[in-house]
Amino acid sequence: MQYQKVVALFQKLHTDNEQGFISLLVVLEVNWVLAFSYKIPRNEIIHSPLTLLNFSFLTFEQANHLQQTLLYAQNNTFDLSDLLIACKSRSLDNLPVYTFDKKASQAEGFVLL
Repeated sequence: MQYQKVVALFQKLHTDNEQGFISLLVVLEVNWVLAFSYKIPRNEIIHSPLTLLNFSFLTFEQANHLQQTLLYAQNNTFDLSDLLIACKSRSLDNLPVYTFDKKASQAEGFVLL
């Protein structure tokens, strides 16, 4: 049911030459729901927003950071939210990200406290 509503919305946006906005929080929430509730494989979850980034009728919050994060996520198992934080820190003079998360601390840019 939700899928059909999204398809209808996308068709309307495209046909009417309108823009839809997708925030980073929505991408992260959808990622979590697909992974933990529906058990969708990670590579499928990451591929979908990468494809959506190419739709001219969709505007993503910080699309460049999101694309970099998704591309990096294809080659590891770190949480998408952690990778997004690291990507944003790299854009801010490569500032380190301090964390208590042992797994995240193994990702580039993180420092374990």
